[in-house]
Amino acid sequence: RSEPYLPCLRNPSPVSQGTMEGVKTKGEDGEAVEPSPFDGIQKNAVLHEAKCFNDKQISARTCSEVLTKIMYLIIQGEEFSPSEISKVFFSVTKLFNSRDVHLRRMVYLSLKNLPADPEEAMMVVNCLAKDMTGKTDLYRANAIRVLAKILHPSMIGSFERFMKQ
Repeated sequence: RSEPYLPCLRNPSPVSQGTMEGVKTKGEDGEAVEPSPFDGIQKNAVLHEAKCFNDKQISARTCSEVLTKIMYLIIQGEEFSPSEISKVFFSVTKLFNSRDVHLRRMVYLSLKNLPADPEEAMMVVNCLAKDMTGKTDLYRANAIRVLAKILHPSMIGSFERFMKQ
């Protein structure tokens, strides 16, 4: 039997291996709290790892792990400069070529959560439109969700005309 796909656990911690001794810490209210596998990750290190998005041979597992780390940093409130967001955004769009379902899900989630400039977001609309008109339901549903999030309200009319062509 194969192990479940967990992109965030490349190097299993003692928690994932079943040994719980000495791993728990105390939270603010005094209860035992298991540490996050992302404790101590550095933004610069993750951005350096994101260069894997530009590799000729994309490793779906590695890219999923890096996207998971980027999403973790964003959710934790880590500040990204506009140039960092731009680089990550355009690198993530290159992952649309992947046929790996898990990686594609992470791409959609990442595009939805990255605070990209509306003009930059227009660059991915063609890929999303292609997925919206495709036969794969999973891609279609996610493409619609991402498009609703990234499309600027002033551009809805032009996108509607584009879709009717």
